[in-house]
Amino acid sequence: MKCLLCCLLLGLSACQAFTRPDTPATLRAENDGYIMEATSIAQTAQAENTNLQATAVAAEGTLTVMDNVKQQLMATARVAIPPTPIIEGGGVTGVSDTTGTGSMQFINVSTASSVRDSDGCATDTQSQFTSDTQRIYITARALNIKAGTLLGVEWLYQGAIVHKENFVAPIDDDDYCLWFNIDPSTITFSPGGWIVRLYANDSPVEPEVDFNIGG
Repeated sequence: MKCLLCCLLLGLSACQAFTRPDTPATLRAENDGYIMEATSIAQTAQAENTNLQATAVAAEGTLTVMDNVKQQLMATARVAIPPTPIIEGGGVTGVSDTTGTGSMQFINVSTASSVRDSDGCATDTQSQFTSDTQRIYITARALNIKAGTLLGVEWLYQGAIVHKENFVAPIDDDDYCLWFNIDPSTITFSPGGWIVRLYANDSPVEPEVDFNIGG
């Protein structure tokens, strides 16, 4: 009421002076709004960054678990997938040799009386066996072997092939122990000199191994 009376007494210009917006107060209010909005954005960004870090840690843990599972599966495959024999005298068939052994290498080619269940590597090596030996193994370590490689063996007695078989490598591996064996229930352990030869994709693996069965 007083303001209306002032307007009437002092004129329109005075009334406008009384009703003019409070510019500093408006600026302060807007500034406070900007501060609140900036604070909210910063808090949201911090929360998202925390979530991203947690997601990265979880993903790293998942990759570690997957890598461990892969290693376990590879170890299991070595034990669970033994060489598959074929009909004696049938030879190595069904796979054409287009690449040879490539970058694969075969080392520690030798005969043994046993291999480890854990990885298929020889527990010992020997070249002299008795006629009552339970099994005779030919073993080797294959470096950089590829899944699908055809591995084969020939057992010779006095220069004649008496047994052969093959199997297909089940996995890629940079260090893979492979083996074949014979036993008296299928092959007579005749006394004298024997030779055993390994093959990879129909290519001979050197060296061939001589061994002897005593009386």
